[in-house]
Amino acid sequence: MEHYTDIETDRNMSLDIALLSLVQSGDRDAFRQIYERHFKAVAWIALRFLGSKELSEDAVQATFLVLWQKSKEIVLADSSLMPWLATVCRLQCRNIQKKEWRRDHTSIDDFPQLQAGDRSLEDQVIDAALIQSLDREISKMSQVDREIFRLCLIEGFSYDSAAQSLGITKSSVRNRLSRLKLKLRTFLTAKN
Repeated sequence: MEHYTDIETDRNMSLDIALLSLVQSGDRDAFRQIYERHFKAVAWIALRFLGSKELSEDAVQATFLVLWQKSKEIVLADSSLMPWLATVCRLQCRNIQKKEWRRDHTSIDDFPQLQAGDRSLEDQVIDAALIQSLDREISKMSQVDREIFRLCLIEGFSYDSAAQSLGITKSSVRNRLSRLKLKLRTFLTAKN
């Protein structure tokens, strides 16, 4: 009986290699098969890590999104995708935990510039107009740049975490963020 189990395990591991190769060439059906083969294990890891079904669903989705986006860069240590998926899932869970912590520990009191307080109505209107202009400027950015803006500048992700979430390199995040900060700084300087 053990011999059969070993043969089945070897076949399954070889199947991961074959499916990954197909995914690397853009095969959506192969991706679906990988998803179906490993969904339960990845979901279990996420649920154990996060303790919430809703949050673990987000982590699983993010994990498989990274698989799709980074498939061409994946080099397996052995012939199973599971160690790679487990590592990415844990990283996604950590990102979700950080985001949830920030959401739970941030209030309007942390942003005095958002409090009306003793500011004049004119200043509040000018601020609102500036924020709308800034939102329009941000909406003109590429999807990747908007995500980098959100992750790094709004949610406080590190370059590594943002790169992992977006499936791009750390240097790409750093370079894009530098360019978009310069662009926004120039925009804000021109507005003032």
